[in-house]
Amino acid sequence: MSKLILPGLLTVALALSGCSRAAWQRGLAGAAQGAAAAQPVPPPEPTPAPKPITVTCYGKGEVTSGNNKICYYDCLGSGAAVTIPAVALCPLTIQH
Repeated sequence: MSKLILPGLLTVALALSGCSRAAWQRGLAGAAQGAAAAQPVPPPEPTPAPKPITVTCYGKGEVTSGNNKICYYDCLGSGAAVTIPAVALCPLTIQH
C-alpha cells in the first residue's frame, strides 16, 4: 500500500513546488553523483610538541653539607643547583 501512496505524494509535492518530475530526477541524480564523488577529509596531523630549549650552565661554586654537596651553576644569567654525594666531583658544565 505504501508503494501506491509514495508516488502520489511525490506527484503532489512536485506539482506544488512547480518542478517537473524529470527536473527533480536530474537534480536527485546529480546530488547522488556528488555524494558518491566526495572524498572523506582526513583528520589534521597533530602538531609535534615543542622541543625544550636547553642551556649549557657553567660551574660557579659548591657547598658541602653532611653527606651531600650542592653544586651551583650560572645558566646565562640565571642560576641552577645540583645535589650530589659529598665525595663526588661537581661537573664543570650541566645542561639545564
